[in-house]
Order: sequence, then structure tokens, then C-alpha cells
Amino acid sequence: MSGVEFLNLSGLKPSSVKVHYKKSPSESVRIELPIYSDETCKDIYLKVAQQSDETLTSDHIFAWYKVGNDVIPLGFQYTGLTMDQPFTTKELDSRFVTENGDRKLVLSDSSAVYKLNEEFPITILYYTTCSDYLRYLGFDPTQAISDEECIEKTSHPKQLFYNAKLRKYWPSLSMNDIFNYPESSRRLEKHKRESIIYQRIGNQLTMLSEYKATIQPDMITSPLLTLTNLSEDENTVHLFRLFSDISVGLLDTIEIPFTKLSLDDYGSTYCKLLKRTISITSLTESTYVSKEVFLKWFRSQVTSIPNAPVSYMDERNSVIFKLYENGSYVSLVIYSTGLAKLVFTEIKPIDLTESFLTKKIKGANQLIQFLNSKKIYSESPISLIKSKYTDSFSFMTASLVYPIKDYKPKLFSHIIQNMTSFVRFNKQQDLWISMMYKRVSDYETVQSKLRVISLLQYSKRKLSQEEIIDELEKIFNISKEEAQEEYEQWSLVTNGGRKIQQGESGIEMILDLVGTNVKVDVSGMSSYDELNRIVVFLNFLMSYYQTYMDTKQDPYKLCKKSK
Repeated sequence: MSGVEFLNLSGLKPSSVKVHYKKSPSESVRIELPIYSDETCKDIYLKVAQQSDETLTSDHIFAWYKVGNDVIPLGFQYTGLTMDQPFTTKELDSRFVTENGDRKLVLSDSSAVYKLNEEFPITILYYTTCSDYLRYLGFDPTQAISDEECIEKTSHPKQLFYNAKLRKYWPSLSMNDIFNYPESSRRLEKHKRESIIYQRIGNQLTMLSEYKATIQPDMITSPLLTLTNLSEDENTVHLFRLFSDISVGLLDTIEIPFTKLSLDDYGSTYCKLLKRTISITSLTESTYVSKEVFLKWFRSQVTSIPNAPVSYMDERNSVIFKLYENGSYVSLVIYSTGLAKLVFTEIKPIDLTESFLTKKIKGANQLIQFLNSKKIYSESPISLIKSKYTDSFSFMTASLVYPIKDYKPKLFSHIIQNMTSFVRFNKQQDLWISMMYKRVSDYETVQSKLRVISLLQYSKRKLSQEEIIDELEKIFNISKEEAQEEYEQWSLVTNGGRKIQQGESGIEMILDLVGTNVKVDVSGMSSYDELNRIVVFLNFLMSYYQTYMDTKQDPYKLCKKSK
């Protein structure tokens, strides 16, 4: 067994989300537009805008989905306010203006625009444009609209109509953008920029989805895999009682050799160890806890990968049970909130199977059910861990081994630097290469940008300010002007880089030569689908590299240094 059976290698495919373009209250058209699970809301707005025959930008789009009868805007919300869609009513919304018609400050949250769409319960995505809405009201949106015309068609002057209606759905558009369409140079410039970005992203998505990978990993191991009960219900677990009452020893066929209580500060940590399992001279089936094993169990669990900054699992306010059976153990971590984690460490390829994981989940749930039956350890029953690991998957680090001949780090670096829609090249040091997988939620947040600029500023590549700005354009899919603004903001916020920001989202991957193979260490992945998307990317990377080495064919021009 190589562990590869654990993966789903079906390739990169669009999600099942359907897209409906609503032109008016009575006209809705189904659009054949592929939406991928790892596209952010921002990506979707850009993609939808590019379907228009007009020169519209992502700012001109209002997209939403429904949960029951509720309308949920894609990527933003107004704090404490429910929403509708533009064609629901022609009435003004008094929540956005004062009694005198002045603009009212309404708190909004647009952080969700950087989230992957798979995080939202979207089955049908609806959208319309500001231009469509204006046509519905009788305007010609391609012509300048006067105050008189606005009063004639809506009974309201432009400013009131904008503040109490249009701004609600299209908050990034100014009055000039909407009412003076022919003279909106900002719209034309942004449309041009977004067209370039759309083409770049689309080309690389097509490349990855259509390319026939010829190489897959020979072996996969997992230094750390965490499954959880995904508990969101409020609960309180009585940790002191749980730790003191539950003895180490046998629970049916499962042995509990070790328990640990961790409180708010790591100085308040207590443990119990089953005496008969202690190894004095040599390890046996019954005496398997050496000094090294005990220290490993007592210390916090490392979650980082080799050659990366060390990070640890948060074990505060929890009780940990080691569950030992047939020569292997897992950790059941129960937090004071009712969250339960089942932690696997150093999983060998032979054990990275559905049957092995299901068996361990069953054992953990057996202990949880035992605790629930006592009705004294928590205010509500602790939720069980779902038996299907793809549903309870929470965190994983992995090592994948690829059969690559003639490893050339410089060539790999060139390919990686040309795949900017998927990864950010971090650095090359001797034989190993570090890169960040970008198609994750929150990669384009302010903190991420500040961190990336700091890394670029102090990298061994000794980039100039202009080169850093060029890199930012490609990494975050923004314009040169926006990249310049981000750099200036970084210089101000970090005092010229003296305060290094820690906060880049993304999944670090490190390539290195091991024997005659290439090993890829992948840092924390948060879902089973995310794991498989990363493997699809790595399969493409390895296959493209090996094909070039064998044939010197470079159909996508990835093997030359990016300009």
C-alpha cells in the first residue's frame, strides 16, 4: 500500500453551482459558466463581469444566492440588515438615508469576498448588473443621466436615488460611474485590467484541467491528520471532572495509557500514565511507553512541516486521551467548548486507508458515547465524529514522493514562478524550493499582502521596488497602480519593513530531493477537497517538468524565467 488510494485523482472539475443571469423581474437566463470550488467571491464577480457584451467591471455586478427565502449577497453584507435583490421593489430603502435624504452610515462587511465559494451553501448563483437595473427603470445606461431624467423616471433626484437604492447593491460604484457612463474613464481602465487578469486565470485553469498528467505520487504519508466533530452548537465540558474521573486503563478493546489536562496557560498542565505500559529496558507489546514516547505525548503537537517555522496545535482548555490498540495509537482531544478532535500522527502509507481511519473513528466515538452516557461531563451530549473521514477532515500535513529523474531546482523554480494563479514562489535554497499555494480563503487580505511584501523586500533575490510591484501584480491579480498603493501602505504600516507582518494565508509546499525522488512536504490543508486540488496541481507540475526534460517540449511556455 502506497497511501495513494487515500486520494481522489479525478482531476480539476467545475462545481455543481448553476448560474442564472437576471435581466429583469421576468427575464432570467441560465448561463453556462463553470464555477470552481476554489474560486473566491472576488474571482466570481470578475468572471461574471467578463461575460457581458458591455464594458462592465466586477463593481457593476450584484450577485446573490438564496437560503430558503432569504437573499444572501455574495461576498458582502450589511451588519444587522436583511437584504433583497434589486428587482424586488422600486421603493427606496430608508435604512440607507436619513429623514432629510442624506446618506446614512451603514456598517458593511466585505471580508467574505476573499472566501472560497465552497464555504457557502450555493446551489444557484443569481446576478444582475447595474446597467440592467437602469434599463428596467427606463434609462439608457450608456448615456449620461441628468437630475431631471432621474426625477421623471424614479420621482427622486440622482443623489437620493443613489444613496437610498443603487449604493445598496453596488457599493463600489460612485454616482459618476453610474450616471455619467460615457465619461467614466475609471470603468474603462478597470475593465481592461480585469480582462487581462481574467485571461491569465482562465488560461491557467484550462491548462490544469485539460493537461493529461503522466506522473502521480508513488507514496504519500501524513505526519499529522486531524478529524473533528465539527461542533458548532454551544456546549460546556467540565474538564476537571473529566480528567479526574476517567482512569487510564482498558475501555472495552481500547487501552487508554495516557491522559493530559491543559488549561488556559501551558504551565497548568497535568497528566496520568498507565504504570504497566512503562518500558524500563525494551519496548514490547505491553510495555510500549519509553521516556521518549512519554515526552512526545506530553509536549504540544507540532503542526508545521520540515524546513518551515515551527507551529503547534492549540491544546488550551482540553483533555487529551491516547487511545492504543493493536500497536498504534491516536489522540482524542476534547475541548471545553465541546469540540472534539481525533489526531493521527506519523501515519504510514499502509494505514492511510478508509478501513484504518474508520476503525479509529469508531473507537473515539465509543469513548465519547461512554462519556455522554454518564451525563455529568458536559452540559449537552458531545457530538460524535462523522464516520466518513472526507466529511470530518479538518487538518492535514502530507509528504508526497514523486518518481522524478534528473532533478533541476532552477527549472522547477521557473515553472512555479509562471503558475501565478495557483502558487507564489517563495525561495530556493540549495536543493529545496518553497512555494505558497494561493487558492485558499483569505489569501488576498491586507495581512497577507503585508506579509508577502515583507518577504519580497528581504528575499535573497534582492528585488527592487519596481520588481516587487511587478510581483504583487501577478501574485494578487491587481493593477500596477493598486500594487503601488499596496507597497506604499506596507511602507507606512510596517515603518519601512521594520515591523515584519506575520499573516500570509496560503499553504506552504517544500520540494526537496530525497534519494532519486522528489519529495513534497505540504503544510496544513483544511479539507479533503483542498488536499486533492493540491495533488492535481503537483501532478501537473511533476508531469510537465518530466515531459520537458524528456522531450524539451514547452507548449505553455512555463520553463523560461517569467518576465
